[in-house]
Amino acid sequence: MSKVVFKAKAMQFKNGALLIPATPNDKIILQSFAESLGNRYATVTANFSYSAKSYDQVKTVFALIGIRFFIQYHRYPTETEQAIMYSSFLWKYAPKTPNPINPEEEIPIPLSKMSKSEAAIFISGIMADIYEYAGDDLVDTTAVELSQIFEEFHGANGYGVGNPVDYDENGVLLSEDKWREKNHFSFASGVSTEDLQLHHILSRGAHDAFRDCPWNWIMLTDYEHNRIIHNRGGWQKFLEIYPHCAPRIKNAYDMAHELYPHELQVSFIKLGLINEYSDTIEPTEEPSFNNMQPVVKENLTTEPLAVQALKAAGLVNENEEEYKGDIF
Repeated sequence: MSKVVFKAKAMQFKNGALLIPATPNDKIILQSFAESLGNRYATVTANFSYSAKSYDQVKTVFALIGIRFFIQYHRYPTETEQAIMYSSFLWKYAPKTPNPINPEEEIPIPLSKMSKSEAAIFISGIMADIYEYAGDDLVDTTAVELSQIFEEFHGANGYGVGNPVDYDENGVLLSEDKWREKNHFSFASGVSTEDLQLHHILSRGAHDAFRDCPWNWIMLTDYEHNRIIHNRGGWQKFLEIYPHCAPRIKNAYDMAHELYPHELQVSFIKLGLINEYSDTIEPTEEPSFNNMQPVVKENLTTEPLAVQALKAAGLVNENEEEYKGDIF
């Protein structure tokens, strides 16, 4: 059984629903799927959530091992083969600790003993191995599974102090060269193409102090940045298509101690990242007094402003303009 994965919005109509692809690449996949399907019915499995869900690092490790083995041998591993590949990956990508028997020697930390951040570094290494080994040869089931794991991983680990995206194994922020080398794929779609570009979450023009901070960087394709963010509705539209990027974007504003722009605040509320609107919202545009229109109200009062203020404070009777306060 073949599987395909694409992002789409479901639009209701009288006899059912219509799927609107999010990007041109999703459109190509959807059209190819429809053409191959013909007049037959297909079982469709949709992934979506109303709120954040827990992320299981142990399951992710062994799911990735299964994918890596399948890519190389075109079948899933036995328990013994899975254990052998797991051990191999431990020595390659897991954080190390001194050997209690021979302290001068370092050995990998087993998954059961890893902290959350150490497990994230381990997972990041396995994912990089898969992308490097498979390149553009990821197809069908493996591509679907890896895409889902990629989104869950970055939604859970792409932010915060010590995260494996921005920090090295010693908890030190990466240089730009090291960061680019480690993150050679789009944080949105997971693809690794020639048009990948490093973009700033908080713009360089308005927030120049954070231009060299890795937590303020996000790797995107030219289409994702220029066509979706700049031409189709900003971050709000982007997060409708790639909601797993929301925690990273929110974290950049938190690290910079900046208020969320209104469009991001709306998105964060919808995704369950914040509970309600804050008292102060940073405007997305400067107010323009040239475009303001006169406000016309019916039954405008002609009372002096002082009398209106006294009435609002309850110091003047509505029917009798008699001052109830102290006389000075």
